[in-house]
Amino acid sequence: MLENTFANLNISLSGKSDRVKKAEENSSWKKAMDKSAGEKIKDDEALLKKSIKRQEQRKKASKKRWEEREEGKSKRMEARQTKRKENIKGRKEQVKKGKMKKAAKKGRVVVPGFR
Repeated sequence: MLENTFANLNISLSGKSDRVKKAEENSSWKKAMDKSAGEKIKDDEALLKKSIKRQEQRKKASKKRWEEREEGKSKRMEARQTKRKENIKGRKEQVKKGKMKKAAKKGRVVVPGFR
């Protein structure tokens, strides 16, 4: 809606042909009728620019938050994967030690330092 209003303002500022004059007259009548009906008229250029800027800032902030979220998500996933790998490696070592202990106890494997 805001962009349309700017487009209308730009069209009306360029060459004043009959068509443009008619459009200006129609828009002024429409504004007058809307105002008399109690509706708010949104044609203040400064306010429109301000609101567009505010919308763009919101979009920018939202994009930044989303990127931070994605980055945090990937970091958490990496941390979980490394922790999982370490746990699996530790478990494997424990199983290996247990088997070696059992084999040494039965006399199948000679463990250095037990002679």
